[in-house]
Amino acid sequence: MVFLTQKASMWIELSPDLENIDFAADNDALAALENILSSVFRGEHVLVGNRKTLESFQKAALSGHSKAVLRSVINRLPELLSLSELQVFKVTLRAELDITQQPEKNHWHVPLRHFSNVALVPASVLCENLRDASALLGCATHFHIEFNPRGLRISLTEDGGGGAEIAPTLEKKMRDARQFVMALTDTDRSHPDAAACLPTQKCEAIADKGSWVAAHVPLPCREIENILPINLLSDSTQASDARFATSDQLQYLQKNVFENSTIHLWADLKLGTKLSLCCESNVDQTERDFWRKASERIPHPFKAGKDCAIGKCPKIQGQKDCECLLAPGLGEKMLERFLEHTQTISMHKQVERIRTSSNSELWFELGKKVANWGIALEKLRA
Repeated sequence: MVFLTQKASMWIELSPDLENIDFAADNDALAALENILSSVFRGEHVLVGNRKTLESFQKAALSGHSKAVLRSVINRLPELLSLSELQVFKVTLRAELDITQQPEKNHWHVPLRHFSNVALVPASVLCENLRDASALLGCATHFHIEFNPRGLRISLTEDGGGGAEIAPTLEKKMRDARQFVMALTDTDRSHPDAAACLPTQKCEAIADKGSWVAAHVPLPCREIENILPINLLSDSTQASDARFATSDQLQYLQKNVFENSTIHLWADLKLGTKLSLCCESNVDQTERDFWRKASERIPHPFKAGKDCAIGKCPKIQGQKDCECLLAPGLGEKMLERFLEHTQTISMHKQVERIRTSSNSELWFELGKKVANWGIALEKLRA
């Protein structure tokens, strides 16, 4: 895997029609260009365009910082243009446009003058809560360190949508049209063929409207806890105050779940996976069939009564009342413990532990999407 050659990066391009603007007579266009170049100067975005367009801007009455950005981009132009065609997430700034349009998925056309009185700020990662956002920003940083792109950095802000309120929050950010926003959501699916939860469905529909630069990425698993790098997750559990209370659970998961992605991605790693999912009391046949097949890969359930062990859960309400577990959970604070642990070791040490995790590829793949949404040129010096 090579950074930025995997077709997944935010990229701001200049349309050639910008050359037709008379910046001496168009104050709105001049203010917009100044705002955009100032953002690039601060190391918040990547900006590219053809040489003729960039050189035409040098005649405008821009600040010294903005002119420094133009010189820097022109000097790196062959390198940047060689990457441009590989990008999936892309914003094109245009002169002859009144409203933002999305001509194709992950590509937006935005009027240059939109930024005449709106500062271009770092892109946003929007999650259901700030803990998820912090974990995903860490994920992006892990990817960035592992693949070491020269002269590029990550520039992102973290936002929490308040759980189920993430969809209205995304919608408001799109109406405000001030910040490029990527929403990432848990799917809450208990198996790969299950329908995603309502907030995930709503975020997908909202982002698809294309009225502003917004994307939605559903996590490729049940919850963010299911994709945390196994070695770092184990380290964080063993280093926490909960290490004694969760010792048996962790050992069971390490032996029977973590090395089996079929189970690992869809198990309830916080509260435990109910054995009744495999029983006849589970009226969802697709879910029941999935977990029955998955259970065949586990030598024995973590906790099972005699009837549940043979698929005959006696509880009337089945999944709600049965306390038997196919696999245990590590508690609702497992992500909190994970984040606390990562604060105690360097990012490079974290990456070393991630490399040897069996699910490192999934973590880096997710990190690539998040990192590339907030990709930026390095800050320039005044």
